[in-house]
Amino acid sequence: MQPDQIKPDISAPTPSLSPAGGTPSAPKFDEPPKQPEPSQAKPIIGKNKSSKKPLLWTLIVIILLVLVGGGIYYWQNNKLKTANQTISALQLQNAYLTHQLAVANQKSGHTSATAAYPITQTTPSTYKTYSNSSAQFSIAYPPTWTYKVDPTSTASNDPITFQMQFYGSTGAVPTVFPVPGYAGLSITSQSLSQALSYYQQAEVTDYNSSSSAATYKTVSTTNYTFKGYPATLLTTDSVAKTGGATTYEANMLVYANKQTYNFFSASTNADPFSDQTVSTVLQSLKFN
Repeated sequence: MQPDQIKPDISAPTPSLSPAGGTPSAPKFDEPPKQPEPSQAKPIIGKNKSSKKPLLWTLIVIILLVLVGGGIYYWQNNKLKTANQTISALQLQNAYLTHQLAVANQKSGHTSATAAYPITQTTPSTYKTYSNSSAQFSIAYPPTWTYKVDPTSTASNDPITFQMQFYGSTGAVPTVFPVPGYAGLSITSQSLSQALSYYQQAEVTDYNSSSSAATYKTVSTTNYTFKGYPATLLTTDSVAKTGGATTYEANMLVYANKQTYNFFSASTNADPFSDQTVSTVLQSLKFN
């Protein structure tokens, strides 16, 4: 039995000869297709950037809010400081204007240059003192005098808010101040000029009524300052209708504490204040 004849595989690659009778090259076989190598996970840069954007915008918004809030706080604080400075300036201006108004009120009724009323008497240590806190004044008087506070009128048109008269004593019965006449103090809720007009017109008119025993008339008015307060000295005289002696009355009107104080005295002397005792009492007058 003859061995099987080996038939050439025509499908097998035929070895090729290298040129110039060289060594035949190895047969080439079809290589299997290369499988792609597993790729390493690479960061997707674009996707990571987009994931950071919300955080970046949040930071920007926070910064803007801080800046805007700080700016608003600074503006409001600066505005409040400016307002406080304005209020302080207005308060100072108001205090100054209030002072100026008080000075103007104190000078109410003065139309000409004034001289200081001479204070020549000192209050003796034996004198007593009457003080009235609500009327804001005090006055000294001799120990031989007494006083009486008169009830004020309830009439709506009567400006007198306080009135007192001093009396000398004759025995045990107080009598109207004897020699040189009488003295007292009244207060009106008026300016100096208004009080002057009141005493010149209303009082004089009242004294000149048919029921009065005398006829009064204004003699003179002189402007003064009394212890730094504006004042006017008003003098009047009265002639008895039955032919008696002329009586002179002096009124020292002083504007203080937004009211007018009227210290008055009367006598048969042309100047009632020339009496040393009366003058001492007048000059003891103080305003609280």
